[in-house]
Amino acid sequence: MTTFKAPTGNLQVHNGDMFLVHADGDLWLHPGLLDSQPSAPVRLVDMGDPRIPVTEGEGPNTIENVAGEVGGAVYFSDCCEPIAGDVRAATASNTVQPFGFGSSLVLSPDRTRLASSNTFGLQMWDLSKGSSTYRDLNTTAPQIHPWDLIWSADGQRLIMLYLDEHGAALLPYSTTDELIPGEAVPLDTNFAPVQSPGMQFAGHGPNGEIAVSFYGKDQTTIRFFDPVTLIEIPSVHRELPTGVTSVRLAADGVGLLWIDHETLWYLSTTGAIRRFGDGYTGAWFAA
Repeated sequence: MTTFKAPTGNLQVHNGDMFLVHADGDLWLHPGLLDSQPSAPVRLVDMGDPRIPVTEGEGPNTIENVAGEVGGAVYFSDCCEPIAGDVRAATASNTVQPFGFGSSLVLSPDRTRLASSNTFGLQMWDLSKGSSTYRDLNTTAPQIHPWDLIWSADGQRLIMLYLDEHGAALLPYSTTDELIPGEAVPLDTNFAPVQSPGMQFAGHGPNGEIAVSFYGKDQTTIRFFDPVTLIEIPSVHRELPTGVTSVRLAADGVGLLWIDHETLWYLSTTGAIRRFGDGYTGAWFAA
């Protein structure tokens, strides 16, 4: 266990706000975008434009997950130089400081802990205590490729979505100081690491189910898994068109956010569909 000092800032988020990555790679806070009278957006992070050809090196890092705001700082992870990925905190508009390493950064339901993963390990930071816990991965064969993370609805477990030589699986970890792994549950998928279709956690269903989005060639499917056993619930799934990405379930497990070829859409709990415009590559509910 190691200690750290959590960053503080002057950023505030509220229900109805959204974090959006624009097509130029920059991260913005859009206050009140889900409300009837949104405020002017605020650029949080100025990143390299992924549309500009790179003539040297691996190319610009891109923001791959926004965990949320704690203490006026917005935590996010970008990928992938160094190979472990970066965890950083935006503390004001265009003011960013390094925090750690990793990808798939996620914030616990009680907003006191952060977690990230990469090929080397699983990291958890307790922002309330200023202490962090690390667990090595891939110290023995077969190797796994961490793909995404999500907290259980009660904050008692971290669930990792990963790939190995056998396919995809869900692996729970207790959120004690030791990050003790449980039993992996294989998923009914067949694709190799770093190949399409992609997959990522979409949030929780209305009863705490673990939701996973699968981005296939024919359609995007949200599949739901029991929050305790992690066994799939076959009778429950949702479908979206091909090309949809950045799928996020709202806090009620029903409302849905997604991007379809850089166009941002929102399906409310009442079934009303709203189109928020074009030029976006990533979207998250801010609160």
